Amino acid sequence: KAITLSASADIQKGGMINLGTWRQWDNQRNAFDHDEIDPVTGEKVGVIRKRFMRTHPRNYTRDASYIKLRELTASIEMPRSLVSMFWDGIRTANIRLSARNLFTTQSLVGGDFYPGPDPAVANYNSGTEAANNIQYTREFASYPSSKSFWLAIDLSF
Repeated sequence: KAITLSASADIQKGGMINLGTWRQWDNQRNAFDHDEIDPVTGEKVGVIRKRFMRTHPRNYTRDASYIKLRELTASIEMPRSLVSMFWDGIRTANIRLSARNLFTTQSLVGGDFYPGPDPAVANYNSGTEAANNIQYTREFASYPSSKSFWLAIDLSF
């Protein structure tokens, strides 16, 4: 009765995202896999992607599927007998620990863009697809979601 656990998750299956960062990495020849050798052609995979970029407009478009544990919260209502040991004026005490962006995966639902940035990115848009449908699914220089943690103590008198 005294312990509460809650969570919220984002799940997206499908959709496409254009990876502008990866395209820039290939243009500068510093993508994380640029120098890996393709076993079929014997060429560097970054060189192959850059060559196809000119003729295949979806060369850097990937499945945008992902699962993200957005928030996790655990709270405990302290027993009145324990609370009154500290100060009899406190009626209730609740301790809550919360965290955001703890876990993100693409592989469970088929997403296949490079690891690191937030898969919920659409950083070229103005907020909605209707407002800017040309760049809505384009990523460039996005940051990973930062993890955050906090502790709250609620007291009632």
